[in-house]
Amino acid sequence: MRWALLGLLGLVAVALVARSIAASAVEAPQLLCDEFIHAAEARGLWGEGRYAFRGEPAAPHSLLTPVVFGPAQLAGSGAGVYSALKATNVLLVGLTAVPVFLMARRIMSPVWATVAAGLALALPGMAFAGLVMTEAAFFPAVALAVLLMARAVEEATWRWQFLALGAVGIAAAVRPQALVLAVALILAAPLAALWEARALGEPVGRRAFVALRAMAPSAAVLGALVVLPPVLRVLRGDDVAGALGPYRAVLEADYAPGAVASSAGLHAAFLPLAAAVIPLTALIIMVWRAFGAEGTRDGRERAFLAVAVTSLLGTLAVTVGFAAAFTDDAIMERYLFSVLPLLMVVLALWLVRGLPRPPVPTAVGAVVPVLLLVGIPYARYLDAGVPLDAPSAMLIPRIADATGRGPTTVAVVLLALGALWAAVAALAPRRVARIAVPGAVAVALVAGSVVASDRIQSQSAFPRTLAGEEPGWVDAAAGSDADAVYLDLGGEAPDAERGALALQAEFWNRSVRRWGFAGATPCGLPAEAVVVAGDGSVDLSAPGDHVVAPRELIREGDRRAVAGRLALTRTDGPVAVVA
Repeated sequence: MRWALLGLLGLVAVALVARSIAASAVEAPQLLCDEFIHAAEARGLWGEGRYAFRGEPAAPHSLLTPVVFGPAQLAGSGAGVYSALKATNVLLVGLTAVPVFLMARRIMSPVWATVAAGLALALPGMAFAGLVMTEAAFFPAVALAVLLMARAVEEATWRWQFLALGAVGIAAAVRPQALVLAVALILAAPLAALWEARALGEPVGRRAFVALRAMAPSAAVLGALVVLPPVLRVLRGDDVAGALGPYRAVLEADYAPGAVASSAGLHAAFLPLAAAVIPLTALIIMVWRAFGAEGTRDGRERAFLAVAVTSLLGTLAVTVGFAAAFTDDAIMERYLFSVLPLLMVVLALWLVRGLPRPPVPTAVGAVVPVLLLVGIPYARYLDAGVPLDAPSAMLIPRIADATGRGPTTVAVVLLALGALWAAVAALAPRRVARIAVPGAVAVALVAGSVVASDRIQSQSAFPRTLAGEEPGWVDAAAGSDADAVYLDLGGEAPDAERGALALQAEFWNRSVRRWGFAGATPCGLPAEAVVVAGDGSVDLSAPGDHVVAPRELIREGDRRAVAGRLALTRTDGPVAVVA
């Protein structure tokens, strides 16, 4: 254990250094509109002591993320806050190794638990440490929840169940998506009981029913959480969907069967790429064995596998549904990040159990992940580019650049690599495979991390130019205590470009406290609606002492500074603009 802990500390240290270097090279927030929303909510909570957005009370998109990001607000300048936010994320992704290690340690030796934690730290999704997003906090929160969920399935007392649900609640306070883990907990108990009955040669039905009944406390808590908020809102005369706050659109969305099926196929195709193929092979083999008479008699192993399976399927279902309803057949890999560490633990478990390779499940486990790679629309990600939501897909243009070829060549390369990785898992001598398998997975994950980090860094260059040479230029000219309004009356610039300018100005400057917009606002965020009067003036209800606006817009006033397309003007009374 001592050597394993030293190894774990070493892996965490290496991960922290590597992720810190990568995150420090990210020049500016770039994901519209999430990064700016989370930063603004943290500024509101720590500046006013309440959940607020631009001074107005607002339901937060995440209950805990503003709390976690809060200390970074003490860094002073906008640039300092941004660096502190990224440092916070780096620390959080590094801490993920702790619950993953503890989770793995319950079912394997300390050395192999360290291997599982190390592989989890190498996941490409960890590159999101360079973005002001919920992912970094979500990684350790979900790992902690799964650790306690497995314990609750082992011993389904009310105490362990409530501890597990409490951890699920913490994860859901980071991102409501985690609520699916409560359902996964309840379903994992009868699944583990079914496997136990198969291993002992006993009737399945009664044992599974008893296990499900033992989860009654969890079901009662989940039912209360689902039923009570809507009932209370109805009694108050409010609409039911309002209980979801910013996420009410989830209840009101249209989940068309065709779109859901297409999204399911797309996300299934990317799963082997995101997990480096072999962990899926291990999962198929271990679950297949669990359903057979040769399944494990180890209750801890059954509990973990059951929780891993239900958590993975539940998270995949939520991801598929969200992508189907809110995107145009897009991949939302970042919604799967949180459960990928579980696959690394499954892989280590398979190695610890001596790499069992029953012929049929081994063939299925080797072939299916490779076949899934065929479903990736390679041409789409070469023609339209890869969104930041899918870091594993960033390998596609990188391979195309390296080979100088098109989507067919990229597909052949990835299929060949997937087949090679699957062959190592299925055919390599066990002595060799115990080293080659985790080594191959580590190589794939590290390569994916490097590519993802490089893409996130390079893509941040353009948003950084929108912020100006000195992004804190408004604070420098007016003072961080000033009351500056960002004013936008439309124009020829595309809406996305206008929105990016406004968001960057607000992010880097504490003095930019409010927006005045004519027409739709970026991301639908709150702003004061403004109208230009006949004399070319804009009378803001609360004008403030400075206005930030496109430099050709303001007609009168004391111009204090100019940065790129924007100008800062000191005002007194109505703002005169160019008609």
